[in-house]
Amino acid sequence: MAVLLVAGVLALVANKQVRAAVPRVPEDAITSVKDLEAVKEGLHR
Repeated sequence: MAVLLVAGVLALVANKQVRAAVPRVPEDAITSVKDLEAVKEGLHR
């Protein structure tokens, strides 16, 4: 029984660490896409 409790706690801790490690919104990617759209817009003018 204690093994299951320890495994559950470790799973919760690992889940929290994974969520903290992965950004929710890739802001750099969004910025680069906006920059790319601005370049494309400039080429069409």
